[in-house]
Amino acid sequence: SSFLYHSLQQRLGVYFSQIFSLKQLIISSIFTVSTFSSIAFEFLGGIFSSRFGFVKITRIGFFLMSIFSFSLVFVNDYKLLYALIALWGIGWALSHVGLSSRLTHFEDSIMRDASSLNSSLRFAFGGLGALAGGIFAYDLGSYKLLFFIVTLFIFMLGVFLNRIINEGEESYG
Repeated sequence: SSFLYHSLQQRLGVYFSQIFSLKQLIISSIFTVSTFSSIAFEFLGGIFSSRFGFVKITRIGFFLMSIFSFSLVFVNDYKLLYALIALWGIGWALSHVGLSSRLTHFEDSIMRDASSLNSSLRFAFGGLGALAGGIFAYDLGSYKLLFFIVTLFIFMLGVFLNRIINEGEESYG
């Protein structure tokens, strides 16, 4: 998910500038909405994850992120971005909290290693995602293709989350 998140996130400011001709202040205010929604739902996501389970919360997060990325294909008025980017922030926070809360269910003997591996993978795949997003947006010249691909794969993560987690647990088992 870090790969997909960063492939899109790292391109949004340039996209907003090029497509909507927005000034830096407007672009920053749009990202501020995403940041505040992420902060709020990082806290609430932990409560929801404990109450409803990490799979449901993670899945909701992936679906909200998918809605945002898909909407970018069609949005013509930048004012809609203020509402839509809140979905991106909320979705990121819920998927992050949901997946991170899964780590708390590992045995104590592997918790430290699993957490370290999680951080390493997120860092590495985030960087690769930023590179891949750049290839789509700049080298191939297609933001819409990038948005569609990110939508498709994040949505698929949400749909197949149980299978992905169950197969991962069987390999440890």
